[in-house]
Amino acid sequence: MNFSEYTLQKDGIVMCEPCVCVTLFSDADLGVSDAPEMLGPYRAFLELFQDQLDYCVLDGDQARAQKITADHLQNLPREMQDLKRRKQGGIIALLRHGSTPQEKRAPAFEFNYSKIGKPHTYVRACFPLPWFDWNGLEGIERYLKKSLKSFALQSGYVGFCFVWNPNFDRELDPYYAQWLQRHPGIMCPSGSQSIVSIHGLTDIGWITLLGKDMVEKMGGMMSLNAAVTPIPGVTMNELADGGASIRIDDRPHLGDTHNGDTLEAYRALGKVLNPLRNRHAVTTDMSVPGMRERDHPGLRAKWLDRFFPK
Repeated sequence: MNFSEYTLQKDGIVMCEPCVCVTLFSDADLGVSDAPEMLGPYRAFLELFQDQLDYCVLDGDQARAQKITADHLQNLPREMQDLKRRKQGGIIALLRHGSTPQEKRAPAFEFNYSKIGKPHTYVRACFPLPWFDWNGLEGIERYLKKSLKSFALQSGYVGFCFVWNPNFDRELDPYYAQWLQRHPGIMCPSGSQSIVSIHGLTDIGWITLLGKDMVEKMGGMMSLNAAVTPIPGVTMNELADGGASIRIDDRPHLGDTHNGDTLEAYRALGKVLNPLRNRHAVTTDMSVPGMRERDHPGLRAKWLDRFFPK
């Protein structure tokens, strides 16, 4: 089955839609006067999709989606320019395409700066599959180049995922439980990984992004390159800030456990990067749609470990 066909509707509303996601994490404290600007991913996304965005949520409450106005698009830059506001944390912006306030479709963008645990920023940009089919790797790399100019990268990844409204979780959970187990190349559709990111690497994808600190933890650029080069299909590039981009082939892979395709190259990369991961934090605090521990004991941890040695 083609990934583009993994779309579900209810009463004419799209509940979930496949996409290609760019997910970025930062552990920079934005509550200081010399904090990085961090809006590169936002501005680069608006350059591509501003005219296709219909609704926004500026406080995290999906039930409060509003029709987007020009002023709404300035809300995140205003809050990020306000030092007092940044010191408080809880800066949120969710922008999306959709025909109704309940419908969340690609293109979609999430930004969340939180001080829960310790300061951390989570960004997810969701690209429609038709856009990716047309623009491919070159389009994603252009977006990343613009995004990372003003983003203090800790880690991140690019891969297949879903755009969806959590208000439909009861309907979607059974599907996610099946789809994620079958296709290891689908990234976690939940933002819960943002709080886990403060402890280290959350996951790897088609493209895995490492900030400068993680590269140094791996022994530096030369040591990291030597470790990943033997993996089939891998290309590694240095980022401008001293970080690294590690890509497996020219397009993301879904994998299919029904056919024995467990994405061995991804697993080989996971083995190399495992020292950057805090498995206890990931398997304890990161939720996965369709894999609630009370309903499926052990299933969530097994999925989270799909690319990593235990």
